[in-house]
Parts: sequence; C-alpha cells; structure tokens
Amino acid sequence: MKNGKLISSLAFKKSKERCEEILGIDNNDRTIIDIGNYIMSKYDETTPLALQKLLYYIQMFGLTFLGRPIFNNQCKRWDYGPVYSEVYFEFKNIRFESRIHESSELYVDYEAKRLIDSVLKAFACYSGNTLSYFTYCEDLWKKASEQGLEVISRELIREQGNKINNFEDISLYSESTFNKYKNNCLGDL
Repeated sequence: MKNGKLISSLAFKKSKERCEEILGIDNNDRTIIDIGNYIMSKYDETTPLALQKLLYYIQMFGLTFLGRPIFNNQCKRWDYGPVYSEVYFEFKNIRFESRIHESSELYVDYEAKRLIDSVLKAFACYSGNTLSYFTYCEDLWKKASEQGLEVISRELIREQGNKINNFEDISLYSESTFNKYKNNCLGDL
C-alpha cells in the first residue's frame, strides 16, 4: 500500500483487489476507508471525529440524491454522533504530524465523486465538535436517541436528507445548521 503511487492507478487497483481476494477481505469494506483516506489527503487538518461526520453527510446525501448508499457500512449511534466503527478503528490514532495515507484515489463513479466533493466543500471547513453539534440538531439524531437505536438505518438517514430539495442545497444546509450552532452555542461567549 505504501508503494502504490509507484505504479499506475489501474495497476494499483488490480493488485489491491487481487490481494484482498487472496486474503479474503471484502472489497466493499474498503470503500469507506478509501473515502477516509481521500478526505484526509485533501483536508490535512481533518480529525478522526470530523472524518466520521463527513462520512455521515456523504452517505446521507448519497442516499438522498443518488438513491443509493456510497458505501455499505452501518452507521452507529455513539456519544459524539454517528460513527462508522471500521473507520474509527482505522483512523483513531491518526495525528497531523504522522499522517500516512494508503491511497488518495477514489474508485467510485463520477456522480458519487461529484457528491463527495460537494459535501466536503460544504462541511470540511467545520471542526469535529461543530459537526457533532450539527448531527445533534437533526431530527434523525433525536429519533435515534429516543428509540435507543444502536444502528442508524439507511432509511432514517435518507429521511433526514430528504429535507433538502436538491443537490445544490448541500451548502445551504451546512450554512443554516452552522447558523443554528452559532446562535445557540456561540452567542453565550
């Protein structure tokens, strides 16, 4: 993985897929890790907490606007908001000064890449704590907490995303949620 950039991206992809097949690793499990690496390579100051929330928003808007999940992993309800445990364990010890990315290549279709980049443009500017607050403000989080859900279903995630009318409103959603945060939390400073 460390030397993946020494060969073409196609050769790297084929080699990686074959190794995963030999080792019995489900390739679908890697998509979320690849997206995590992509995010970390594009936004150097992304913390593991922020990464979790960015993945949640990527999945939410994928379900909403593309009608399908971007990755196949389950979203779990943890204390600081939605979490994908595979990503938590992969990235939990990452520090700014010691970042090593397996690959910053994304092997997703054009529409998924466009959506991922749009979500990152709208949300990656916020800290992990701010993004956690964003998720706490959502009806989805309140419903999942009231019902004591450990796993947040894709249907609930899609319901939350359905409150946005079109793809271009992703930035408006992040801005309006930040304004709620600013008015409720920062106004007391």
